[in-house]
Amino acid sequence: MKFAIQNLLILICLVAGNCPAIGQYGFLKIYGINDTKSLNFDDLIWNKDGVVVRGNIYIDSLNRWGLFLCLIDTSGSIVWQHIYPDSKGIDDVISNTPTRFTTTTDKGFLLPVSYFERGNTGVYKTDSIGNLEFTAEYINSEKTMIPNNIVISSGNYFISGIHQRNDYNVDIFVQKIDSTGILKWLKYYGGNELNEFGEIIIDNLGRFQIGGQIFPLHYSELPFEDRWRKPWIFSIDSCGSIMDEWIGDMEDGKAKGSFGLIQTKTGDWAMKYVELEKEGPITVYTKPAISLLDSNFNLIWKQQIGDFNSPENAFFDLLYDSIKNNLIVVGQIGFDEKLQGVIVKYSMEGEEIWKVITSSPINGRHYLAGVCISPSGSIFTAGRIEQDQPSRDYGWILKVTPDGCIDTLCTTSSILDQVYQKENVVVYPNPLTDILIIDWKNQPPFHSILYCYDSTGSVRAGYEITDNHQTFDLSDLPPGPLFYKIQSGNLVLKSGMLVKI
Repeated sequence: MKFAIQNLLILICLVAGNCPAIGQYGFLKIYGINDTKSLNFDDLIWNKDGVVVRGNIYIDSLNRWGLFLCLIDTSGSIVWQHIYPDSKGIDDVISNTPTRFTTTTDKGFLLPVSYFERGNTGVYKTDSIGNLEFTAEYINSEKTMIPNNIVISSGNYFISGIHQRNDYNVDIFVQKIDSTGILKWLKYYGGNELNEFGEIIIDNLGRFQIGGQIFPLHYSELPFEDRWRKPWIFSIDSCGSIMDEWIGDMEDGKAKGSFGLIQTKTGDWAMKYVELEKEGPITVYTKPAISLLDSNFNLIWKQQIGDFNSPENAFFDLLYDSIKNNLIVVGQIGFDEKLQGVIVKYSMEGEEIWKVITSSPINGRHYLAGVCISPSGSIFTAGRIEQDQPSRDYGWILKVTPDGCIDTLCTTSSILDQVYQKENVVVYPNPLTDILIIDWKNQPPFHSILYCYDSTGSVRAGYEITDNHQTFDLSDLPPGPLFYKIQSGNLVLKSGMLVKI
């Protein structure tokens, strides 16, 4: 069933004006529908005309949720959009679950879904412009099944996810369906004595790999000091039989879990997970982390970001850019007393090339759940904003240039990226503690001034630039975002945003 959208509104738009990223421009845009309680985005796929975005929407007239699919061009404009209510009309398609979808062999789209109340999984198949072709539903004999990823191989689709048993403990499931939606097989992985999470990928050799984690039963009910997780990576054949596996140690220092696995062109394994810290009697705060392991699962490096200041800090998607040989992660972290979206680009040596921490003018919690990259190198990421008052969800999309810019205030923190682009002036480090450094390729223009502003636009400091390598003590400025510009007379030579920690 299709449900036409006549009143899709772009509510907020911040468009870059002069970012120096190879002719690219970034943006931050927020999307909502009139007289609709909620719209949220879960994932997106690069398409030759832009990005195809999958999400969920609450349909007021039907008093239930539906799937949402649209094409957004590289300027952020809606090209086409569709809503798909539950075809049986008696259940909600589950909302707010970051479930991947895929392009099909006939250039359409296949969207895994979960019928939450019935506990079943299913798929929605569309053509290349989102017209619904068929749906299929797969019966689950226990509590519920929630898909999380889908891959395609030899014209068949392999969907992974979480299977919750009647006792509320969980296993990993993988199901194989053909191009018409017919279920070929369904397999469960894990045992009754433990819990397991995981999702499927295809490795460099075309094998099916499941990256996940093992943890004890009733995990959240255990004393904090008794909780543990193990990374678990295993491969299966096309019939679902396990071929080989690797299980790490309890609270493995290399990676507490391997949920969100990806393989690089050299055969190394990148994985995302969270570190945990208890605060108070019941609250467990998290910190996002990423590890790179070699093909034998030896640690190459791992990095963490943010602080233990929210139970919702997490990376939700991980992307490998095989052209630039970089890793990109997206998610959310607590920053400046708000839950904000975060995008980080890492080199294969573990260097943080740049980091973007951002929110929107809407007061609420900001989540980013999906990421893709265009042929030009622009990064697109999508998620949802949970507005506090009035209570409502919005979808939002960020287009980030290859050097980490989403608007005229560029947040690039890598000196290497700036030098690579032959910048005349390089400002670093970013984030910074107290000291800011400015390097010029040549001598700075006469009477150049560095101005620093706070988020209200008030000038907090001004410094004269007299040398081609100069340091500035910003210890008197408060932590948080700072905006700067370098000006000579009426000419603005460079502007951007810094984060002081």
